[in-house]
This record gives sequence, C-alpha cells and structure tokens, in this order.
Amino acid sequence: MLAAFDKNNDSFNDILNIMHEAFPECETRTDERQRALLDNPHYKIMLCRGNGQKTAAFIAYWQLEGFVFIEHFAVSQALRGGGIGANFMREFLSFINMPVILEVEPPDTQAAIRRIEFYKRLGFKHNRFEYMQPPMREQFDYIRLDIMSCPQSFTKNEFLPLKNKIYKLVYGADV
Repeated sequence: MLAAFDKNNDSFNDILNIMHEAFPECETRTDERQRALLDNPHYKIMLCRGNGQKTAAFIAYWQLEGFVFIEHFAVSQALRGGGIGANFMREFLSFINMPVILEVEPPDTQAAIRRIEFYKRLGFKHNRFEYMQPPMREQFDYIRLDIMSCPQSFTKNEFLPLKNKIYKLVYGADV
C-alpha cells in the first residue's frame, strides 16, 4: 500500500489533481512551484495506490533534522470515508518512525473538528498554541492554523526551534 513517489515513473498530475480537490488555493503552491520541489532532497512523497495502481492518496512531507513535517495529506475524493486514509497514515507513521508534525485548521467548523479527531485517533496530539502558516502564494497572507504532532505533544517553547526550521526550509520565510 505504501510506495515512494518516483518522479521518473509516477504521475505528478495525479497528485496535483487530488491536491486541488482537497485543499484551498491558499494552502498550496502553484503547480509549477509544487513540481519544482521534486528536486529538493528534503521533500518527499509517499503514495497509496488503489486498483489498477492509480494513486488513491498521497502524503507530501519534509524530512527535516529530527522530525518529519507533513505538508499535504489527501485521499482522492471518490475514495474518502472508506478507511484508506487512516490505514495509509498508520503505515506511514510506522515507516517514518520519528516525530511527525502537521498543520490543521483550528476547531472552528465541524469539518475541522472531524479532521482533528481523525488525527487524534491515529495518535496525534493537538498542540494548543498560536501558529501562523506563512503564505504559500504571494497573493495570500499568513493563515492561523493549529499544530498536531505524533507521538508527543509540544509546548510553544519546545516547538519554537521546529517552527523555525519549518519556516526557513519549507516556506522560505523569515523566522
């Protein structure tokens, strides 16, 4: 079920299509900038293949010093709700075997609450301190998000050096 993305053999367009279904424009880079990340040694993608070896889900993540930062995790819209995402994430966490950090929307909507609960069932901790995601496109501003982490939680001070790495390496933002 878990397979590393191979830019010479796998279709990045399949990943972009799922990404466009799952994320608002303000939470993604342009397709060109997203594709350029494939040459960054810290940026990696894991795939979950469905029937016919088509991409059913993906996890795009950054392998950083001492932890992994999940930038995007999404299941194809047609396949959501069947347990694929939970099984895929469990496999990913076993494979990575190091602390994992991701961003989620604050629990202000039912969809955001469901997403947070989904991650909690997988062992993630909801870190309740203020966090701002730097803009991924020039026309957007910082976005208020929450941090979830697995297996341990972080205080704001414990998270600060990790945030600095994320800002610098993932977003190219000033610390």
